[in-house]
Amino acid sequence: IIIMQRNSLLYIFLLVALLQSCSHPMVGVERQFVDKRLAASFHIKANDAQQPLVGENLLVYWYIPRKVFNRDAPVIELELTARLYNQQEIIKKISINRAAGSYTFFFPYQGPYDDLDRSLMTYKIVLKKQGIVLDTIKHQLWCEKITM
Repeated sequence: IIIMQRNSLLYIFLLVALLQSCSHPMVGVERQFVDKRLAASFHIKANDAQQPLVGENLLVYWYIPRKVFNRDAPVIELELTARLYNQQEIIKKISINRAAGSYTFFFPYQGPYDDLDRSLMTYKIVLKKQGIVLDTIKHQLWCEKITM
């Protein structure tokens, strides 16, 4: 009986340690291709006076725990570094003033659908508070750029 109690206590201790070490990511991202099929006029077969936007959306959503987010002095910044197929880098920054929310970054295609040279290849999103990185999410193809 004593051996069984020790094993049970060991398993309970390990379970508690594992549950406390798990952390919920603060940032998430969804990538969506945008074309005329997302316009309401396409579905009702109406002529659209505006040229429909064609490109890609990056929907970035966040949840910042209360112990990290301070309503009195929100100094949290979300930084997106996007790399296009032509190796051009675009850096966009937004200030976050809510503990939870989302923001959509739109990357329009410059030419026809097959203009891959200017389309989004990879990205990195960093959540910072006073210069300290809270969370980072990277596309599978992301790697730091090496310049010589």
